[in-house]
Amino acid sequence: MQEMVLKLNDVVVEMAYSMFDQELKSKSKTDVCSRPGFADRYVALISLGNKNFHGRIVIGIPDQIVKGEMFQELLEMHTVETDESEEELIKSAIGEFVNVVGSDFIAREEFVAKYGNLNISLPLVWDSEIEDFPLFTEQNGIQGSVEQGEEMISTFISVSKLRYGIKYS
Repeated sequence: MQEMVLKLNDVVVEMAYSMFDQELKSKSKTDVCSRPGFADRYVALISLGNKNFHGRIVIGIPDQIVKGEMFQELLEMHTVETDESEEELIKSAIGEFVNVVGSDFIAREEFVAKYGNLNISLPLVWDSEIEDFPLFTEQNGIQGSVEQGEEMISTFISVSKLRYGIKYS
């Protein structure tokens, strides 16, 4: 399981460079936990599932990274095209980033070999200054982090076998 969050961190690093031309560094410290314990301002959740497995990817991003260089170009580009508020644009940009990370991660050969093709939900994004985070249900997972300078992006992943599976008719 530790290996899985480190691979997720690698995807976060790759996508941050690809989308934002930002260099991040994956941290090797991980923690096994039953739910994410982030203190970040923004938290995004993607649910994963197929007929045999279910799980989630959760990414926490501090305000300093969102308001910093990483997201600014994307926010400026969208500001020209829309009447959305800055807060809506920030949540949209985080959702877009997390969706790309999640989609790339679950398509990796080693992940597909272990869990099969998983469906992915649209990302849900919360801003802790405006709304309460959900109380995530307990599901054994692992938490990691990626750093940009002094700031940390938090990562969490869990994938579990469904107890009875899902039967499609």
